Amino acid sequence: FLSCYKYFKDSMKIFFVKRADKVIAALLGYVTGNRIYIQLIVSDEREHIKRPVDLVHWEFIKWGVRKDIKFFDFGPVRYEGQMKYKLKWNVKLQDYHFFYFFHPDLRMNKIPEPLTPLSPNIKFFKTIWSLQAPQIQNKLGPWIRRSLAK
Repeated sequence: FLSCYKYFKDSMKIFFVKRADKVIAALLGYVTGNRIYIQLIVSDEREHIKRPVDLVHWEFIKWGVRKDIKFFDFGPVRYEGQMKYKLKWNVKLQDYHFFYFFHPDLRMNKIPEPLTPLSPNIKFFKTIWSLQAPQIQNKLGPWIRRSLAK
């Protein structure tokens, strides 16, 4: 994030939801022209009952309206839960395209594939995950999510 901030400075925005002295949700996005593109959200799952994820999105949207920004881009839909969440905001779904720019000195044999629900890597992991018993999924799932955020 510090490297991103170094290069994007005022274009990078982070909104927080705090309870007492603790951050319970944060939403990172970038502003370019008349568009906000949100990149990353984190939240304390123990606080989800208070809906801090909704609040942090709403505060970012309100900020964008005050700045006369026309579009709030929720980003790509990677899985069903994201689809449900984004649709509740009455979003307009559109095809998404990824473009990569590489340094001329970097020799790439293969362009990296975005992680989407249709990518082979995600399909593989979903298949492996679906073979697990629900008790294992319920135990491991929260631990895996927390570990990914570290």
